[in-house]
Amino acid sequence: MKTGTIRECVICGSKDFKLWMRTAYWQLVQCGRCKIIFLNPRPTQEEMVTVYSTDTAYLDMPLTESEKRRYIDEQRPRVNSIMAFKPVEDTS
Repeated sequence: MKTGTIRECVICGSKDFKLWMRTAYWQLVQCGRCKIIFLNPRPTQEEMVTVYSTDTAYLDMPLTESEKRRYIDEQRPRVNSIMAFKPVEDTS
């Protein structure tokens, strides 16, 4: 996976992003075209180890239950459309 600043959406190629949420560790942006939400910039492996090696890594995501449901509801159709391109397993 590439790290650093993403200039084009990895799904649709759009360069139109808007800030969706910022935490102490991450910045999430939403693509203006396909609406997928992703980290930008992407963290390095070292940054991820630093963040996820602490007991408080997940405490920086103060989402209410309604915010969590909204995010899941918004992303479900996008995830389903991406999963449609999942390679079919060989059953022979």
